[in-house]
Amino acid sequence: MTGNDEPEGHSSPDRVPTLIAWATDQAWLAEADRDRAEERFDRLAGDRELATALQASGYRGRNYDLFANEIAKYGWAVIRGWIYKGQIRGEVKRKGFGALEPEPRPGSMIEEAESLADETIVLALTAFRDKVLVPGKWDPAKGALD
Repeated sequence: MTGNDEPEGHSSPDRVPTLIAWATDQAWLAEADRDRAEERFDRLAGDRELATALQASGYRGRNYDLFANEIAKYGWAVIRGWIYKGQIRGEVKRKGFGALEPEPRPGSMIEEAESLADETIVLALTAFRDKVLVPGKWDPAKGALD
């Protein structure tokens, strides 16, 4: 056998790759792929159930508060990361939100990262509920940042 799909370390004493070792490795990889696909399917099914339950509650109450809190924690970490890495301007522009005003002095945005992230998340969460969840536009199959 030849090719890049043959993992190293699966050879006989004379260094000839063994078919059994290679096939065993390929079977394990296929099983891992199937497990990931099943996990994704289960997660998406759970997300759809969650969306239905949140809609039934009018996006109010304890379940919505827990949901919003989890989304806020995730978003806050992403926004802060973009600020610290200097990516925030590009992300804002890419998402179609216009442009950020220039920093009054270099590094000032990093100093204000937490308050900027807080303010952004409050506005984004409200917009997500009103413009995506309530009108039924949320698609759990899409990524969080799509």
